[in-house]
Amino acid sequence: MYMLSQSSSTSGSSFQQLRPQSRPLLKQYPKKRQGNRERSFQSTWYNAFSWLEYFKDADACFCYPCQMFAKDSTKEKAFIESGFSNWKTAMESGKGFKKHEQSEVHMRAMASWKAKEFCEKRGQTVRNLIQVRPEHKIWLKTVFNTTKYLVAKGLSFRGHEENSILEEGLSGGLYLNTFSDRIFPQDPHLQQISTNLPTNAKYTSPEIQNGVIETLAEIVRETVANECKEAELFTLMMDGTTDSSRSEMEGVALRYWNNSKGGIVEHVVDVKLAEDRSAKGLVDIATTTLEDEGEI
Repeated sequence: MYMLSQSSSTSGSSFQQLRPQSRPLLKQYPKKRQGNRERSFQSTWYNAFSWLEYFKDADACFCYPCQMFAKDSTKEKAFIESGFSNWKTAMESGKGFKKHEQSEVHMRAMASWKAKEFCEKRGQTVRNLIQVRPEHKIWLKTVFNTTKYLVAKGLSFRGHEENSILEEGLSGGLYLNTFSDRIFPQDPHLQQISTNLPTNAKYTSPEIQNGVIETLAEIVRETVANECKEAELFTLMMDGTTDSSRSEMEGVALRYWNNSKGGIVEHVVDVKLAEDRSAKGLVDIATTTLEDEGEI
């Protein structure tokens, strides 16, 4: 296994500090005999695949977003752990790079990578939003509270025809309509704050919504982890179901004694894609979940 230097965070959250992508431009790449001739990595492949990276000491290429956001996956290991170096099939249809691009693991990782880039380009990572003016903090608090309410109730955020304009009468899904139909009529001052905010600083885009959800989730996970450590004994429970794409999703919950509440509590701490449904695969999910919870 070829071990790469990972990001400074151990989780795949959108707030981790990512290492730079490795895309060296060499005059000549190491050659190896494959088939009937000598073959090597080609720097022109960078132009065709934005996710591609290469490491000379391993003479192999990897998938950057999968390295950053899917490092615990049990699939696509060649592009995540061992490295891909079959240059003969690299560009063949249905093999190599093109096959990897179509994998579910890769598409999920790419979505996470692009969402993080979107936020960073606009300087809108949620953790940086606290450094704003007082009236903006009032607005940001409302954004968090609205998100927290919908998440706690298990309600969907977006409708079929979501608009980005916070105006009454437009179909914006539950999230945006909560502002236009419920909050603004009760608080004209908050509506005025929203009107004065720049279009790119309303913090209501899908990317920011996901960022807020992840921030709230981190707070909950940290709280649960601390309570489990205090309780010393806990039970880990898992249950799976198949979603519309026929992917097995495993819910992971912790059950323990809560001293402050004086009773037993249960919390769902994660929902993970079960790529491997064997006993080992499920144990791996349980193990990574506990590690993500701060080494309970």
